[in-house]
Amino acid sequence: MNFRVLLLMFLWCGWMLMAPPAQSQIFKIPSPDTLAGNFFGSSVDMDGDTMVVGSSGSNACGPNSGAAYVYRRQENNTWKLSATLQPTDCQAEHFFGKTVAIQNNRILVAAFRASFNQRDSNGVYIFEKEGDEWVQKQRLIDPNKGEFGAFGSSVALHDDRILITAAGGNPSLSQAGGAGYVYEPNDSRRWTLAATLVSDTPRFNGVFGTSCDIQGNRLVISSSAAAPGSPGRATIYDYFEADRSWKKSGTIGSIASFFMPLDLDGDRILVGESKAGKSESGRARLFELRDSKWIETTVFQPQLPYAYGAFGSLVAMRNDTVLIVGFDEQLERDKNVDRVLYVFQKGPEKWSQKSILDVGSPFFGSSIAVFGGQALVGESSERSFGAAYVVQIN
Repeated sequence: MNFRVLLLMFLWCGWMLMAPPAQSQIFKIPSPDTLAGNFFGSSVDMDGDTMVVGSSGSNACGPNSGAAYVYRRQENNTWKLSATLQPTDCQAEHFFGKTVAIQNNRILVAAFRASFNQRDSNGVYIFEKEGDEWVQKQRLIDPNKGEFGAFGSSVALHDDRILITAAGGNPSLSQAGGAGYVYEPNDSRRWTLAATLVSDTPRFNGVFGTSCDIQGNRLVISSSAAAPGSPGRATIYDYFEADRSWKKSGTIGSIASFFMPLDLDGDRILVGESKAGKSESGRARLFELRDSKWIETTVFQPQLPYAYGAFGSLVAMRNDTVLIVGFDEQLERDKNVDRVLYVFQKGPEKWSQKSILDVGSPFFGSSIAVFGGQALVGESSERSFGAAYVVQIN
């Protein structure tokens, strides 16, 4: 691809991003406050006409107490702030909003910090919608008080199941540390612990619990690479009604990523590998369940891979759309300066790269989600007050 073609593509993408909202396919949502370092956009999720954006550095009730903001789609297809979520025990340095998840009329918000010196401080809060209000229903805390790592490292939600991981582990453990906790509601609609899943592999096989996802009777938990040259893995569990238990049903190994983002969609798992490929340009791999085995079916890479481009830093998948975060190289420069979102879609025969979303920021793509032909992209850093972008991708 020559310079002229690249320039035309760059100008076209820039025009699409800067055009007025009524005429373009992107809607920018600025942070509700102008505090630099509020990390608005550090986490995002969307479901139908509702989305939630975490702001873990917000000073809602003290420094870094955090907040989460709920937005509703309007009739003119713009988005309007409809609620600000804060926990009833709002405290400084709790980083509420570090991770969020939403489905139907339920939102999860994690207050998370990785410190092991205050193991009981992390919590995952459950909010449910009552009329026009979002009401905190429960706060879930670590049932093992930090034994398996920092609680709330990642959260996932599907129907009447919640999955929360702890990551980091106790250095005295011979296993990888970390845990996955499955919660279900009891007859009184209180969420109770239904299962605890721990790694059965040695520590050098990765830090269990850094990311997770759940859908129906299947869940997946990553074990991120513990050190350079020590690949990570993903462990898949299926639920068996006969004995009401979660059992390990498969693994995906040799994943080259320190944080190993993943997404589960039915019989497919998408895994990001930001340290893979030539000169660690990165890649993402799609695995599909065939004849009871998880088989690699597609390898995603940018049309123009860049050395140390961190492609695969974050991934998201829904139906025939895949989103992957990586760095992009500006024209006439020899280093990666912008973080962009690559959009892949499946055609009749194969997947192909459809577009690159770029707002000219190294912090764009701090978080991503996809739903119903739309992408939600966070842009957060300590240098500014953050933003989120809703992008029509179909």
